Amino acid sequence: MKRFACLTLAALLLAPAASAQSVTECDRLAGYLPVPRAPDLPGVVEVTAPAEAVAACEAARRGDPDPFLAFLLARALEAADPQDPRLPALIAEGAAASAPFAASRLGLLYQQGHGGLPQDEGRARALFEESCAAFPDPRALAGCNNLAAAMVGDDELPAAVSLFERTCDAGFGRACANLADRIEEGRAPGYDPLRMQPLRERACDLSEPWACIHAGYELTQTNPPETLGALRRFEVACDLGLADGCYRAGAVMRDATDMAFGWRVRQEAFGRGCDGGVAESCYEVAIGLIYGEDGTGSLADPGEQAQGVTMLDRLCTERDPWACSDLGYLYAEGIAVTRDPARSAELGARACALGSAVGCNNLAVHLATADGVALNLPQAARYYEQGCAGGSGLACRNLGDMLAGDELGPPDPARAQAAFLKGCALGEAEACTR
Repeated sequence: MKRFACLTLAALLLAPAASAQSVTECDRLAGYLPVPRAPDLPGVVEVTAPAEAVAACEAARRGDPDPFLAFLLARALEAADPQDPRLPALIAEGAAASAPFAASRLGLLYQQGHGGLPQDEGRARALFEESCAAFPDPRALAGCNNLAAAMVGDDELPAAVSLFERTCDAGFGRACANLADRIEEGRAPGYDPLRMQPLRERACDLSEPWACIHAGYELTQTNPPETLGALRRFEVACDLGLADGCYRAGAVMRDATDMAFGWRVRQEAFGRGCDGGVAESCYEVAIGLIYGEDGTGSLADPGEQAQGVTMLDRLCTERDPWACSDLGYLYAEGIAVTRDPARSAELGARACALGSAVGCNNLAVHLATADGVALNLPQAARYYEQGCAGGSGLACRNLGDMLAGDELGPPDPARAQAAFLKGCALGEAEACTR
């Protein structure tokens, strides 16, 4: 999918020197990446706190005549309300800082039908062309990228990829990423697929965070995985403010088999992902707190364990099946909580309903052993079967044991064998020995 740019790389050449600009909350909350309105000022991947950003940019404009702040206020207002009628006027005001960038930004409003303007692809494209016509002005690069992204007809493909390449060569990372996407889609005639990774790595080096994610992922798929290279790309995305990059950096450290990473470093990466709203990252933080640095929980701090349990409970309430399943296991085993089999069965049922095969298996164990609930072997078998079908090798093994025995009536060796075979295929070692 093409990503349209609404940022500029031209601050180095066109903005006042960094020493003449003070860092404002407007820059922190609504500044453009990879280079904001002046060198070394911060920016964000997207405006995640619109109300605060609007207030900060309005305050900054009262004390700073820089017309580029009008672009930042417009960005904050658009995040708060895409149909805010003030957007076109603010972008027009920002033209005093850069007319090419203003044309590109106004083109995006027409393309998306924002700011009270009618959705008009033709008008949008004309504005992108107007912006790109100022090339090699660096602030025309956003317009060139947007123009290339708007060229989707088969007859336009050669011109589009050529424009992406020119814009990429000029230092606009999003154009590099978009060119890689076109190659991947088979919509870049004459381009070798082997160019995708170098293009995404260049885009990452030019502070395009999603390109860092793509480049890092590809490095995890090599044989053997290029662990350090992938980690470096994910960390760049994380540092650029993309929470998914933080989560992936933590996951690389967690899964690395060729080297060891410190538990606290991994927890920090997952923590940054969690702070950015990635639920999977919050789950990893919780598990890390509960089981501690040695992975067994024996050395974990009780206060941190309690914090982890609270996090799992919140995630389960928010319908995370893994959190419900793991929390149920804690209550079944009495790890970090007082053992409560009835609560465990309840959580297993919730996890199973949310799609966790492990949750189905765990609920079945309670039903098969009358632990916290009434004994119900037929129902236990049904939940084992559901868990097995969902991919739990342990559920397949447990189902096979029931079918091989007499708990459900006469043994059924054929069905039991089928369950054991599936469990074995799913990696459940004991099913292989049955």
